[in-house]
Amino acid sequence: MAAVDYTGIEVDVAQAIADAGREVIISKSGETVVDPASPWDTDAATGGATLTPIAAMIDYNLRDIDGESVKVGDQMAFITGSEVPATQDMRTFDRLLDDTEAWRIVEVQVIKPGPVIVLYILQLRRV
Repeated sequence: MAAVDYTGIEVDVAQAIADAGREVIISKSGETVVDPASPWDTDAATGGATLTPIAAMIDYNLRDIDGESVKVGDQMAFITGSEVPATQDMRTFDRLLDDTEAWRIVEVQVIKPGPVIVLYILQLRRV
């Protein structure tokens, strides 16, 4: 049986997201992005990290909306594993800014079928 090329799978996922996505700003509560054009420049008092990955965002399918865990208006953001530095845990981030639209990160699913994180799926809710 041939070994699975998880890195190759992640590269394919990254290309698909790059084709369909756009740059977003992801941060942690208590951090203030001083200038959206320079998202790495956060409020020095917080000392936290801010990421600027490419994300493909889509609406939830109507059958997935239960009114409790998934609400009308929630969206999903797909971010490839290579967009997040290995030193960062995506599950610790809780805000996403898409242009001028602010979202709260409700849940993060990590897709890691082998040694490489292939994909993050974020559940987003408008702030």
